[in-house]
Amino acid sequence: MHAAVEGEISEPPTIAPDGQSWLVTADAIGEWTGHDHAIAMRQAGQWLFATPATGMRVYDRASGQFAVFSSGWQKADAIVEPSGGLMVDSEARAAIGALLLALRASGLLPSA
Repeated sequence: MHAAVEGEISEPPTIAPDGQSWLVTADAIGEWTGHDHAIAMRQAGQWLFATPATGMRVYDRASGQFAVFSSGWQKADAIVEPSGGLMVDSEARAAIGALLLALRASGLLPSA
């Protein structure tokens, strides 16, 4: 299964065709109250909810990146490329560190 969601929101969208899925945020309201962090799926005009398990991964179409579940949905932060100047070495080290964190957060590398 290759799960994909439309985005991450706290309440049902006003228009949601059958087949769409969304990540429910931690502060869910409306019809989604009590379903924090779930995957909300629209089927036959109703909302169905899947409770995520640690390690579950979905593609978020809105952000264009994967989200991994680990006590909440985690996405990698943007990595800043080093720029020229006297600080290149420390900037390069920071960029490599951020890249390693992103790879671990995405589940591509094991935790240190």
